[in-house]
Amino acid sequence: MVWFDRLESERAALSAIFGDPGNRHVVEIPIGGREFVDIVASGNGKNAELRVRLVDGTTLEMRLAYLSVVGDCAKETAVQRYDDSSLNVWYSGVGLVVRSLDLSCRADDGDAEEWEAEFENDVRSWIDGGFEGELNYSVYARVALTHR
Repeated sequence: MVWFDRLESERAALSAIFGDPGNRHVVEIPIGGREFVDIVASGNGKNAELRVRLVDGTTLEMRLAYLSVVGDCAKETAVQRYDDSSLNVWYSGVGLVVRSLDLSCRADDGDAEEWEAEFENDVRSWIDGGFEGELNYSVYARVALTHR
């Protein structure tokens, strides 16, 4: 139970970060209002990835440390194992759009300011490059969904 307690306190801290509009630790990805095909979190406790596929063909891929999916709409969530120790979690539904996608690197060590500046610059470059390739950070992500 100690493990779950630790995870709960981390989740609460991350909820506070993402719930604070304008938080300097969070970078908003400009895909709000765009319809998506699916959002898939894949991996295990050591290696996880997030893929967001939009209807217009845009695909965003990144390594994942934490994912929160919230919404004011009905969505389907499916969980499937894909090997002995890994899972895929799919989020999908008809007419669903991404209201917002926020990312954080949540650097808590002494180099936090340097890491956060580098993270923000790298994310902005990734956005400017049309989301080409995988974002090279294990991100803390919050996706908000709504219905068109």
